[in-house]
Amino acid sequence: SGKSTIFKQMKINYGKPLETDELRGVIPHIKKNIYDNFLTVLKYASDEVGVDLGAIVGSDRIDGILEALTTAPDRPDTQTELTPELGQDIATLWASEEIKAVWRMRGKKYQALDSLEHFLVDIERIAEPDYFPTTEDYLLNRVRS
Repeated sequence: SGKSTIFKQMKINYGKPLETDELRGVIPHIKKNIYDNFLTVLKYASDEVGVDLGAIVGSDRIDGILEALTTAPDRPDTQTELTPELGQDIATLWASEEIKAVWRMRGKKYQALDSLEHFLVDIERIAEPDYFPTTEDYLLNRVRS
């Protein structure tokens, strides 16, 4: 594990600069990682810890948020699914002390990518329609190999 990250770092440090198409190509993977992993965090928070997610973002919004996170990775147009509105909802959930406490349980109680935190801290940037990954986004993106 981690081999592709080492190759990415070597390419950045010793190879030619990353191509625009190469960076643009990781956008769907970044968003899928956010959807899949944040959904894992939220489900653990709700089902195992008893966090009332609706109390954090509004009971009228939480079902739509969970539905978006659940179905978006299966859609071919995943790039367009992370709207600024959904990004704001994710940011609100992430900012809550309850979700932060659940995040600290990962590894012991459930599995989620460590790099998810980087993406959640910048979720509003990533949710913008003109989002373009940084070199750090590229390095922290995980693709199963």
